[in-house]
Amino acid sequence: MSDGGLVARVLGAVGDVPAQAWDALAGEGNPFVSHAFLTALEDSGSVGPGSGWQPAPIVIEDGAGHLLGVLPSYVKGHSQGEYVFDHAWADAWQRAGGRYYPKFQIAAPFTPATGPRLLLADDAFAPPLLSAAEQVCTGNGFSSAHATFVDPAQLPLFEAAGWLPRSDIQFHWFNRDYRTFDDFLAQLSARKRKTIRKEREGARAGLDDKVLLMLALEEGVPIAGALNFVGADTLYGRYWGCTREVRFLHFELCYYQAIEAAIERGLARVEAGAQGPHKLARGYQPVETWSAHWIADPGFRDAVADFLQRERAGIAVDREWLAGRTPFKRG
Repeated sequence: MSDGGLVARVLGAVGDVPAQAWDALAGEGNPFVSHAFLTALEDSGSVGPGSGWQPAPIVIEDGAGHLLGVLPSYVKGHSQGEYVFDHAWADAWQRAGGRYYPKFQIAAPFTPATGPRLLLADDAFAPPLLSAAEQVCTGNGFSSAHATFVDPAQLPLFEAAGWLPRSDIQFHWFNRDYRTFDDFLAQLSARKRKTIRKEREGARAGLDDKVLLMLALEEGVPIAGALNFVGADTLYGRYWGCTREVRFLHFELCYYQAIEAAIERGLARVEAGAQGPHKLARGYQPVETWSAHWIADPGFRDAVADFLQRERAGIAVDREWLAGRTPFKRG
């Protein structure tokens, strides 16, 4: 594919792009669009044959072969591992006689963390890059293309190309120049402060905690852990697992230890992953997240656009309601 002297190519793997060239566009702020993270998914078999995530990054180059833009993109055979749910869309389209899968996904696989989805030397290269994604869909009979957990600063680039915006809610913790965890607790209501201290005491009884792979040890043996990734100004909580249940331990490792780690490192916020209104009581606040969608069929596109308009109104009401129920002291 070519556009005004630019050449767009669909590759078979992120690993087909030199790491230095990829990371020069991705930057250092978000670990989940780094060459190392995405190729680790490929090398481990987490994406690729049999996974339903087939790497298909699109690159834009000039006539001299200089890399100017990249999409971290995949051909998807299902809607798993995305955290922006389109199962109802798939069901509706298939009941109408269409074939929803495969579809085209622009994302960091299995990672509900906001970040850049257009890796660009300049915003001017966004239109040809998105046009190339649309051509991939029409040329292969794909129903749609979806960019999930889009950096809000990039959302206008998708909207300018005619992609449909969709919003949702996550819960993030924000560092207001706290020096210690107790400084954070001091900003909460007395009841919430007491609850969190009780939860932490209960979770830590007989255990030792380690950061930054946060491990809970019982007599020197790990029984639970939470893996976090560190960005330029954000701690991203990603994976949690345990060999047995300990009351409040999930809160301790995934939320409170993450807050302490962010304060110690001077990070601005903690993103604790998708869903979870229970995070609200632990000092995390509702934050709007965004995705962008391109639908090939005009009739189906109109139906989705109508749905999204009504959904956004409901989400705005939910977000306002949640924002009024944070544990912070009033006044």
